[in-house]
Amino acid sequence: MKFGKPKTATPARRHGGNSCRPRRTAFGGCRLPMTGRRDEMILCFKLSMPSVGSWNGRWSGEGDLYARVINFGRSKAASEKAKAILDKGFFRYGFGDGWCAAIGVKEVSSREATSIRRTSKGFCGYDWMIDSIRFDGKIVAPSDRKEE
Repeated sequence: MKFGKPKTATPARRHGGNSCRPRRTAFGGCRLPMTGRRDEMILCFKLSMPSVGSWNGRWSGEGDLYARVINFGRSKAASEKAKAILDKGFFRYGFGDGWCAAIGVKEVSSREATSIRRTSKGFCGYDWMIDSIRFDGKIVAPSDRKEE
C-alpha cells in the first residue's frame, strides 16, 4: 500500500491570465468574458409526414424524433440567411404518390441542440431537403435542380 498525496482524476487546468478565466455567475454557472461578437444562429429542422399514402394511413416513424441541427455561424450574411429561413418557418414537399413531407424550422439554444442531437433518429435520408432549404429557400427535388 502506497502512502502520500492522493492522485486526482484529472490534472488541474491552468488559465493564461485573468482575461480568459471563466467568471462565476450568480446562478453557479460559468461564462467567458464578452468579446463583442454576435451569438451563433442554431436552427433545428424537424421532419414530419402529415400526408401519408400508406395502406393503413400511418407512418412507421410517427412517434420518433427526426431532426437535424445546423449551426449557421456568427457572420452577418449567415445570420440574415437563417432569419429568412426562420421567417418562413415551415416547408412542404409533395412526392406525387400521396406522401407529403413537412419540415418545421425553429431557433434553438446550444443546450437544446445537444439534446436534440442525442435523441434524434437522423433525418430518414431527406438531408437533401435541408440543403435545398438552405441554398434555394424552398424544397427543390434533386432531379428538378438545374445544373450550373
